[in-house]
Amino acid sequence: MTEYACIRQDESRCIDYRDGKCINPEGCRHKREIVLNGERIRKMSDEQLAYFLRSITDCDICPVEKCLESSCAESILHWLKQPVKEECHETD
Repeated sequence: MTEYACIRQDESRCIDYRDGKCINPEGCRHKREIVLNGERIRKMSDEQLAYFLRSITDCDICPVEKCLESSCAESILHWLKQPVKEECHETD
């Protein structure tokens, strides 16, 4: 479910905002979509995801078993395009 929020939610910046709510009967004219972190990540292409993972990962916790010589991001991209290796995970 997409949520929207006024980017000017305070009475000093929006003439339609009073007592903690928008009083404009047509709706907020300053609203913008609230994008959640998970939604943003799920919308990424494989290439974007590879560069994102590279930016938050170091070699000690990287899921790639053997890096390509080209670059870490390209190695992660290659890994993303591989079939999942089945692993046993304990569940509660």
